[in-house]
Amino acid sequence: MYVTNARGEKYHARAARAADLRPGQPLRLVPEPDNPHDPFAIAVHSADGIGPVGYINKQKARAWSKLLATGAKWGTISIRGTGPGQACNGLAVLSASPAVIRHLLSPRPAGLPAPALLRSAN
Repeated sequence: MYVTNARGEKYHARAARAADLRPGQPLRLVPEPDNPHDPFAIAVHSADGIGPVGYINKQKARAWSKLLATGAKWGTISIRGTGPGQACNGLAVLSASPAVIRHLLSPRPAGLPAPALLRSAN
């Protein structure tokens, strides 16, 4: 399981405002090997292709790039963000195996609150 805060949302404010980045929403990680600033750059896009809305932290991008290059099946979700039409002042992402993602997003037993990382700030 990998977790990090995305960077650069303020530079991609229009895309971040248009995208659904609420906690639990799926995201896509897009390697950018031709990025002039960092050959290991990984852009974060919404599941419906809006983006980039930010980038994986540069210090973590190299390790995440190696993970993506293996072709392993990983899911990525937002664990902090905003809904469409709202300014995004912080985006955090979690990548894990599909089984872990399913578990995190599964219905909670009656009477239990949602996990803190999936609670909306609004």
